[in-house]
Amino acid sequence: MELCRFGQLFWQQDHIESALACYQWAVQQDPTCADAHVHIAEALCRQEQHEAAIPH
Repeated sequence: MELCRFGQLFWQQDHIESALACYQWAVQQDPTCADAHVHIAEALCRQEQHEAAIPH
């Protein structure tokens, strides 16, 4: 999904908030997108929001 690619670009530049927004938007567009869910969990863990990452 294109939004995940944008998220990855932000992630690589250490723009975690922007990456997370892209991944969350991707999930809104396609709730079955496993890649977006995994990336959301990674971003939330990086922000030490471990409890919020669990559903993903």
